[in-house]
Formats: sequence, C-alpha cells, structure tokens
Amino acid sequence: MIYLILAIFFSSGIAIIFKLFNKYGIHNTQAIIINYLLAVFAGYFASRTNLSLPEILDKSWFYLAIVIGTAFITTFFIYAISSQKAGVAISAVASRMSVLIPVLIGIFVYGEKISIIIIGGIALSLFAFFLILQKKSGINVNYKYLILPIILFLGFGFNDSMLKHVQKFYISINEYYIFLTLVFFVALILGLLLFLIENFRSKKRIKLEIKNLGAGIILGVFNFLSTYYFLKGMNFFESAIYFPVLNTGIVTVGAIAGRFLFKEEFTNKNWLGVVLAILAIFMLTLG
Repeated sequence: MIYLILAIFFSSGIAIIFKLFNKYGIHNTQAIIINYLLAVFAGYFASRTNLSLPEILDKSWFYLAIVIGTAFITTFFIYAISSQKAGVAISAVASRMSVLIPVLIGIFVYGEKISIIIIGGIALSLFAFFLILQKKSGINVNYKYLILPIILFLGFGFNDSMLKHVQKFYISINEYYIFLTLVFFVALILGLLLFLIENFRSKKRIKLEIKNLGAGIILGVFNFLSTYYFLKGMNFFESAIYFPVLNTGIVTVGAIAGRFLFKEEFTNKNWLGVVLAILAIFMLTLG
C-alpha cells in the first residue's frame, strides 16, 4: 500500500511543481532539461545493458524511440503550461482521463473486446470533460488556455498508446529500460535545442540560474520516483485494482491541491465533473 500512496504523491506533485514554477519565476525549459538529464542517468544505470551503440541503432524500435521522445517532451511542456495557466486540477484530470485513448485504440486497432461498461465509461468521460471546462459567469477567464487540457489529454493518450504498442510488438522485457533511456535522451537533446533557439532569439542571453537548476532537480526526482513507485506498486496489486486507484488518487489530489493550495475557482459543475471523471476512469480500466 505504501508504494501506491507514494506513486500517487509523486505523480500528483509534478503538476503542483509546475504551478509553483510560475509563482517563483522558474524557467520551464531549463528545469525540464535538468529533469531529463537526471532521467537519462537513472535509466542508464537501471538498464544495465550490454548493447553497443551500433546494436541500439539497428533495433527495430530505434525510430519509435525518437517519435516517443519528441512526444514526451512536447507533452511535458504542455503539462507545465496547462498547470500554470489552466490550473492544477483540470490538468491532473486531463492527464489521467487520457486512458480513454489507449482503450479506443485497443478496440479499433487491436480488435480488443468492448463491453457496456467501457461504452458507459467513454460517454461519461466526455461528459465529465465538458463539465470540468465550464466556468462560472462573471469570472474573468482566458478561454484560449482551456485548449491546453484538451491538448494535454491527447498528448498523454498518444504517449500511453505508443508505449503500449512498442511494448506489445517491439521490445522484450529486458530492453524496456534501455528503450526508455533512449526516449529520455531524445527528449533531452530536443530540450537543449529549444534552449539554444530561445537563447538565439532572445535579446538578452539566457543563463542557467541556480534556482532553475534546483527546480529541475526537484522535478526530476519527483518524475523518477513517480515512475519507480508506480512500477514497484504494480508488484503488490492486480492491475484491475491498481490502475483505477492510482489514477483516481492523482485526480483527487490534483483537485484538492488546485482548490485549496492555489485557490482555483470551482463551480458545482466542476466538482461534479471531477467525480464523474473518477468514475469514468474506474469504468474504462475495469471494463
């Protein structure tokens, strides 16, 4: 149980950290680069691979790792901006409701069976999203930021679907860590390129600041430990119980943090949307 609780804590903490970046003036790009640098080192030492560089380049999953690495860092930036602009609660919901996309791909691409529970979960998740996006009249809302959770939903869904596809058809269990390390490395390189472009386009040179370094390390620790405890927790629970509890826990913590830590405005419709999102996650995972 402790591993499940820690997985929920560290996974929920990522959105909260992104929100705090905005408050303390942390440079997103610098922090995310440091985060992926830590991920590369952690993944390399965890993989303990004997594969040489030419062997890795020759793997059938090499180009897929480039695609997924690109998607990873893109989604991570969207997660940061969405948490800062749209809110922690709605970003947490969007990231976890993305389970809908792998479910749909499983049905239409892999021919997996569909049940009444899954159909109900799909319909409920769409309605929940509609309710969560509703804002009280009279509140000053920049509606262009409401597109961010939708993009985040699609991004997380794409990432999860691609990882499932690669795991199903391309990599063995012994190659999983080295594959993830390559994904993180691609994300790191793209992050560095983005930083160089930002520096080139900026009138004032952007320097690496200590606060950004520290924030990146904290983000990297939370990101790594969320994955570590996620994998550890899977050893003690059946998937049918583990995934619904994990995802609903993250949504619940995100909603509470958004409302009480950051004073995000919630209407009764928004709260109903959060509750229905939790129910939809259970239905999609158990169905």
